[in-house]
Amino acid sequence: MNQNILKQSVVSSAGFTLVELLVVITILAIISITAYTSFSGSTDKAKNATKLNHIGNIETGLNAFFVDKNYYPMPSQYDANKNVWGFDSTKSATIANTFTGTKSGDAIATVLTGSIVGGGIVYESGSSTNKIGAKGTMDSDVLSKQYLSQEISDPSIKDIKVGNTETLKDYGIGEYVYGVYTKNNTDWTNASKKASAYNLAVVVSDDQKGIITKISGNFDKSTCINCPDTLIGSGTANNNLKDGESYSGSVFDANTRVAYPISGF
Repeated sequence: MNQNILKQSVVSSAGFTLVELLVVITILAIISITAYTSFSGSTDKAKNATKLNHIGNIETGLNAFFVDKNYYPMPSQYDANKNVWGFDSTKSATIANTFTGTKSGDAIATVLTGSIVGGGIVYESGSSTNKIGAKGTMDSDVLSKQYLSQEISDPSIKDIKVGNTETLKDYGIGEYVYGVYTKNNTDWTNASKKASAYNLAVVVSDDQKGIITKISGNFDKSTCINCPDTLIGSGTANNNLKDGESYSGSVFDANTRVAYPISGF
């Protein structure tokens, strides 16, 4: 009997064979990958839902503003220190808002504000003189707390760190894109900057298509004879985005067919 006990003890102390260990490691790796993929997908879906909810809240605020004022407000203005995606009256709007910065390892060290484009004048399709609108961003300067209870921006990018003390949100990067239609003219005055229609643009993730630009609002290209499809872009040479356009690359510039990047930083 003592010999049997001794044999059992020897067998138990031998542990797993190399093959058994490799099998276990492989199974654990598969479980980890599956769990990570599932978690990542759930996170993206949650962020997409948050973004679309934000757009709904903004539209509610814009419609309340219109009821009170009988026009829609201008987009937030460009500011090199706090809103690099804002409306710049000296530039033509671009299809995509861009991000330019420097890195330290994997971290963003600085934002090169002078190299960033996005907001500007929207023209008739094919024209570089007839101004019909403005593209910028949506923030508390556009809709006060009376119309939008809290300032909201894209959760995919707003909290990305810049250096030790700032985030991309401090530069206005991540604010939702907002374009307005004013009227067909060659020179704006303050009186003409009262919009009668708008578009909002948000970028969502899709497992199959990469990232998709969703455009909402009441702007209709039939508003004017040569109106572009949307107010997200310059309009020049039909240079504007349409709702549902997708992009699966990782390199972004002003002509990339997406409202703004949410990856590639």
